[in-house]
Amino acid sequence: FPTRRSSDLMDNPDRALARTYEILCPNGAVFIAVPNIESVEAKIAGDEWFHLDPAYHKTHYSPQTIRDALLDAGLRDIKINHFSIDYRQTLTYSIMARIGRNPAATDATAFQRAILIALLPVGVVLSFACSLVRRGGTMEITARRL
Repeated sequence: FPTRRSSDLMDNPDRALARTYEILCPNGAVFIAVPNIESVEAKIAGDEWFHLDPAYHKTHYSPQTIRDALLDAGLRDIKINHFSIDYRQTLTYSIMARIGRNPAATDATAFQRAILIALLPVGVVLSFACSLVRRGGTMEITARRL
């Protein structure tokens, strides 16, 4: 039952997780991808973090808080992966936001976008390293109804 990139977008994610548990078959699995509020990129970017967008991401999770929410919903066999291929560029965005050059801004200049392109390979490598120490920007979680 995929809910990729959605539980943090809901007004009541705890209720959504409880409902997910209710509709899962025994041994059924759920897959969720959410930003990691304890990630290196969140710490670097601070208030300018790519995923810190209250209109879009209504709830922010750490590895412990998402684990607790899943357990509270009755889900078990929880596995948290800190490597997400979908969001390798967000560490670069965070670094640029910290130095006042937000390439995701609608008014970003061609120069800012060129800096982003030049920094992307470095950001991807650093992002992978952050994932290895469980501080990646996005967590991908699987959990089961046992």
